Amino acid sequence: MNASRRRILQKWKEIHWLGWWGDSLDVRFHLAEQIRSVPGDRILDIGCGPGIILSEAPEDASLRVGVEADTEKIATARQLAPGCKFVSADWKHLPFAEGSFDLIVLGGMIELVPDLERFLEGVWCLLDEGGHLLCTTPNRSHWMYINHTRMRRADEYESIFRPYPGTHVQGYNPLPSPLSFLPAVLKRRVPSHWLPYVFPPSPLLARVPGIEAMFRWLMKFSWLHRQCKSIFITVRKER
Repeated sequence: MNASRRRILQKWKEIHWLGWWGDSLDVRFHLAEQIRSVPGDRILDIGCGPGIILSEAPEDASLRVGVEADTEKIATARQLAPGCKFVSADWKHLPFAEGSFDLIVLGGMIELVPDLERFLEGVWCLLDEGGHLLCTTPNRSHWMYINHTRMRRADEYESIFRPYPGTHVQGYNPLPSPLSFLPAVLKRRVPSHWLPYVFPPSPLLARVPGIEAMFRWLMKFSWLHRQCKSIFITVRKER
């Protein structure tokens, strides 16, 4: 596990352990790393929760804004990232002008949006030309999420994001679980509280040298992403 991931884990332990993602190989670790490497001086994190991801944004960015509907999480976020601005609002009402940001983050929230096409139209307006949109979401094709009817499959995201040029839909964490080869009808009968015990033990795998680099390399292969646990979507708004 690299220094960035250790730092994020420490933040969870200190401020919001009950909200921990529960997966040491979660795609949002990769998202936090991308926030530091993708160009963006005005950053918006929609559905920022307790501010873990936004707190990893470069401190020299001129504007770092988090939007969250839960006021308790906003209070936690303000303690964690005092240099950021936090707005109490939900994804339906984003109080910003067009072109206000050049990096917008949607980390584990688009699966909660019923009318995603309309929501993305609004987000797209907030993104300035040349800006980037970064999204992470579970992949309903993966057996762990097969019963989550509100989630979407990788191919559905490919269709939804098709109107936006410069989109890349990639899979993250293709490691199979012991239940991967069961028929779907049997997978659906696995009690949800068993799931953490039958998936590959991520706290151990996260300690394997080069595991993150391997995941990043595997993201290049489109034939893999439809079965991955998570989806990572990047979009660049052309000038």
